[in-house]
Amino acid sequence: MSKLHEQVASEITFEIGQIEQLLSVYADLLDRVLERDPDTVEIAAVATVLHSFYNRPLAKVSSS
Repeated sequence: MSKLHEQVASEITFEIGQIEQLLSVYADLLDRVLERDPDTVEIAAVATVLHSFYNRPLAKVSSS
């Protein structure tokens, strides 16, 4: 496996871990909004969780 391949695989594993951590931390909230229509506060909370994940800096893969 090339160094670049190993780095990309490592970064993917890290990102999956971050998603799993978010799902674990916010499991109660996510369960609630799946069981019934969320209220305004729950919608804002879920939006904040998604925003915090997608609007963070990503590691850059170096081609060297």
